[in-house]
Amino acid sequence: MRRWIYGLAILVFMIVIVGCHDKCTPNTTRCSGNTAQVCNTNKDWEEMSDCDEASEGTPFVFECQWSEEDDQHVCVPTNLPAGDGGDAG
Repeated sequence: MRRWIYGLAILVFMIVIVGCHDKCTPNTTRCSGNTAQVCNTNKDWEEMSDCDEASEGTPFVFECQWSEEDDQHVCVPTNLPAGDGGDAG
């Protein structure tokens, strides 16, 4: 009888854990570390842009930030020269 109760408890625990994963609202965006993510139609987060990869081979450092202009999270260069819309760096 105890084995049955332990088995049932483990089953319930696993159902709760699997059912409580990070669901989202489709088309919303967020930053996860230095990666911009978008919520897909299955309500799961997927990578939209890896800002570290965007920085590779360029003189710029890209960081995931909210963009009012784009109305979403995007990779934004943070070390633009003065006069180019960024900080001096």
